[in-house]
Amino acid sequence: MAAAAEAAPPNEGKKKEQVGGGELADGAFQDFWQQYPRQEGIDGARREFKQAVAGGTDPKDITAGAMRYAATRMGKPEQFTAMPRTWLRDGRWKDKPSANGGGVNRTPYRPQRKPSVAEITTRMYADLVREGR
Repeated sequence: MAAAAEAAPPNEGKKKEQVGGGELADGAFQDFWQQYPRQEGIDGARREFKQAVAGGTDPKDITAGAMRYAATRMGKPEQFTAMPRTWLRDGRWKDKPSANGGGVNRTPYRPQRKPSVAEITTRMYADLVREGR
């Protein structure tokens, strides 16, 4: 029985964790996290990321998918951006880019109109009245 215990390598369980989602995945996770457009729920996202890498997914594919997703979410309300844990759990890095150019805002820039002298005077007068002068 003692011979069987000696025959098993002492780091066998740790070796699998490091390859599947340990130190190697930690650096890759940081790359992913920097690219993802919503920075909430880091612990759950880290677990899902490590699980995906342990399942055989290349971390670079996940990060590239996060970059595509960030491009589609640019200029849109954050409340409609998927939480990173959910995005990872659903395998969304496999999504194809959208046909509308990746969500880029195509509205031309229109500078705001400068306020007229009458509008400025009205605002100043309202401020003075509010202050009691």
